[in-house]
Amino acid sequence: MKKSIQEKGMLCGLSLISFGAVHSSEVLQAPVELNGILGGSVTFHPEIPEEYHVISVIWILVASQKIIAVIRPDRDITVRDVRYQARVETPNQNYALQIKGLKMEDSGSYSVTVYSDLATMKRDYELQVFQRVPVPDINVTSVEGSSMNCKVTLSCTVKEAGEGVVYTWSKGGENKQVYAGPVLQLSLTADDSRLAYACKAMNPVSEAFKEIRPFVYCKNNMAFGGNGTGNIQRSVLTPIVVGLLLSLLVLLE
Repeated sequence: MKKSIQEKGMLCGLSLISFGAVHSSEVLQAPVELNGILGGSVTFHPEIPEEYHVISVIWILVASQKIIAVIRPDRDITVRDVRYQARVETPNQNYALQIKGLKMEDSGSYSVTVYSDLATMKRDYELQVFQRVPVPDINVTSVEGSSMNCKVTLSCTVKEAGEGVVYTWSKGGENKQVYAGPVLQLSLTADDSRLAYACKAMNPVSEAFKEIRPFVYCKNNMAFGGNGTGNIQRSVLTPIVVGLLLSLLVLLE
């Protein structure tokens, strides 16, 4: 009986010490930010100090305060929340929590509490699940042409990609970014007839790109066509040829 009372006293003392350790860790340590892709997997690492002899590790979904899983040394993981049944495991028995088959609703706050012989450690996490970015669409929203140049406006968009998508533009064949944003305005000349531009759409977990040759849309809006120089050359050469023919006729008379 005395032994039981002593054990309870020790546990109570450990709990009080643990509470203090947990409280200080919450104040001093910012949540670990993690990104996951829809349908993929993500692993939460507790980063337990080597000198800790682990008694148990408890993973919690903060919003509902429900226990997701409990991990103990030399035992299989115990899943408590039915929403995570068959979707969670602990890789290599290292007390980490891996969630598979990620859903959009898995985004949110998580926490882990590690109970050991030395202290109790708590760590918080923020998980954001993103959709995979599809191949973007490039639309030509305006074309203004003249005999010297062509102004083209390109718009890059993706469908059903969710939040967090950003856009960048680069010249075809080059990795150097020329503009950041979904809309690109260009002023092209005949020398740019073969030039391609690529739009890259990306979020923290995936990216996709598409190329376009914008000069194609200029041909009907400029005084030159085909390769971009033919009509200009003809407009200059025709008066010269006519003048030479007239001079020749005068001489023959």
